[in-house]
Amino acid sequence: MGLKDPSIFIPLATEDLLFLIQRVLFGISCFLHVPAISCLLWQTPPHQNMIKPYLVTCQVRRMLLLICSRFLVQICVVVCDMYFSVFFEPILIGDIFGGYCRGIFCSAVGTARAMAAYIILDAILVLVILACILERHQAMMPSGNFFKLQRRTKIAIFVVVFLVCGTPTTVFTTYPFSVLESDKLINESIFDIAWIRERSPYVILPDNIFMHTIIWLAATAMHRKLIISIALIVGNAPFYHMFYVLNQEVHRSKRTKSLIQLSLKRLYAQISVPIFLLGIPLNIFFLQAGARCFPFMFATVAPFTICFHPIFHNLILLLVIPTYRRAIVDSVRVWKWGSK
Repeated sequence: MGLKDPSIFIPLATEDLLFLIQRVLFGISCFLHVPAISCLLWQTPPHQNMIKPYLVTCQVRRMLLLICSRFLVQICVVVCDMYFSVFFEPILIGDIFGGYCRGIFCSAVGTARAMAAYIILDAILVLVILACILERHQAMMPSGNFFKLQRRTKIAIFVVVFLVCGTPTTVFTTYPFSVLESDKLINESIFDIAWIRERSPYVILPDNIFMHTIIWLAATAMHRKLIISIALIVGNAPFYHMFYVLNQEVHRSKRTKSLIQLSLKRLYAQISVPIFLLGIPLNIFFLQAGARCFPFMFATVAPFTICFHPIFHNLILLLVIPTYRRAIVDSVRVWKWGSK
């Protein structure tokens, strides 16, 4: 066998630096999780008192569902953040159809199943965000409207989204491989990747037609989620419809409409974060695995940008809602006066 290509290599110092940055970002996100969850639990929901007629019209039950959906989004963000930064800690290398990880969970179940668990958590987060959008949208639809969905229709939507987002990627990451088979693939690879054995639990997938099919299905699923998210979030489709329905109503005052529009814009700002900080990095990894269209280190470093997701999610949550901003300012003032 001739000389192997040494271009696929991650120096140990670079790996340590990446995980150091990840831990710093995790520390920042943990610091922000505390006020975010506190505000969601103990602060008055935005405009709950100011738009009381709207709450009565849309039923208290729907508003409670919306509040619960927002809280569930925050819980999912915390769980995904902790899992990715503590229990998973992956190094994903699309060029060789594999990777390794250093997290606690990886040592117990292996890289492939640890990746599958993260994909499932990501799919659950997408479902909760969709539930938040859908409940807000349905709360504004008057009775008899064509877009007023039945309970069975909403359940069907959630099931389809979960299958589209989770099934191909889960099949891809749970494909059964033994350590001996991964070692064989390392020996047969055109790249000099024997250094992976010295790192953490690893998995190498075969470069064949079957695995390319699975990878492209996974990439297609990520593309679907990307396209759907752009259509729903960046394209603002449901929000445009909510604004349209709101403007058509004549029994609400301009003041009430203005407050509802402001609340919708804040919701839009909160849910637009995942498309950029979750969908795109994972999409880059699957595209690299299927087509190798990015530089090696770019596709390897891209998943680490997921660590920014909980930080920006919490900052947006705390900054766009005046009730939460005031609560933080008051807490800082109390702490400042108490320390004197």
